Amino acid sequence: MALIRASCNTCGNVELRSKQVTVRICNDTDDASYYFRCPICQLVEIKVIDERDKHIVDILITNGCKPQFWDIPSELWEATPEGPPINHDDLLDFHELLMRPGWYETLRAMT
Repeated sequence: MALIRASCNTCGNVELRSKQVTVRICNDTDDASYYFRCPICQLVEIKVIDERDKHIVDILITNGCKPQFWDIPSELWEATPEGPPINHDDLLDFHELLMRPGWYETLRAMT
């Protein structure tokens, strides 16, 4: 098992075993980061791997760090709704609509 040197924001430089580091890779964008629990303060540290440092992903995985792949939630790929954003008055109108009998049918007719 390889010895990995990393930096904790609280404790400074720390040494970890490769099994203590997880590399996260986005399937959609190839963005990457790694995380570990500091052996001194026990806080979780997350480090983003910049585009220019992508070779670090290969180095960490080759040395035994566990890769973890993830996908961007599908909601983020949805089209942006058209029209102005809702405001405080819209929210009050909606609240008043919900107070009336038959609000569901009214709302359904509006969509």
